[in-house]
Amino acid sequence: MSKIYGHKIWAKSGQTDRAATVIANLHDRKNISFSIIGDKFGMTPINVTRYYRAFKALEQMKNDEEYGQYANPKFFTLFEEMIKKTVLKEWLGWREQTFKFDNIINLHEIYKMILCGEKNIESELRRKNGITNPGDMRNFAALKEYEVSGKDNLYFSKVVNDELDTETALHLLKRNQDVSDWNNEAQNFLETLNQIPRKKLLNFTLAEIQLIDKIINELKSLRDDVQRVNPDLA
Repeated sequence: MSKIYGHKIWAKSGQTDRAATVIANLHDRKNISFSIIGDKFGMTPINVTRYYRAFKALEQMKNDEEYGQYANPKFFTLFEEMIKKTVLKEWLGWREQTFKFDNIINLHEIYKMILCGEKNIESELRRKNGITNPGDMRNFAALKEYEVSGKDNLYFSKVVNDELDTETALHLLKRNQDVSDWNNEAQNFLETLNQIPRKKLLNFTLAEIQLIDKIINELKSLRDDVQRVNPDLA
């Protein structure tokens, strides 16, 4: 059995949490290395290690005094996705030496997001929006990456504060980023125009005049489109 194939079997069967439990038992109780475990189950050491980390992350939730009662094996895929994202591991203070998260404040925030939609949880833990599938976790990580890069100081916080869901926040961020990018490009274009030496204007050709006319017409068309969808700007 190929190592990649072995990993896909566990994932396809929906039993990744069971595989992680077996891996943790073999490693912790019998001191078997990840590479040997990988050979045994047809998995790469990378996948084995990721399963083990996710198992330990979920185990930490189980041992949490406030949230332990709500931990559930069905959350394993969320923790697995979380462990994949370096930006989230850093935000949560992942410590490789102990296989635990150290930033308890942020950790409890993400616990509440994971518990979104769960029944029989205390009212103060309830949220309108959360992280209920791996796609949500990927969106959440993407938002954090934008924040870390300095391209966002709003939408990640809005998700944490339960003002937006991850999909909507990421969509709005990207839309605003596109507008911001357009503004930057437009400013660069204007600067380029201003830098054209006036003497060079004497050498302009008919083709260049036609290009200027085309730019003017495109800008007029763009303005008309903007005013049509935003009548208040007319």
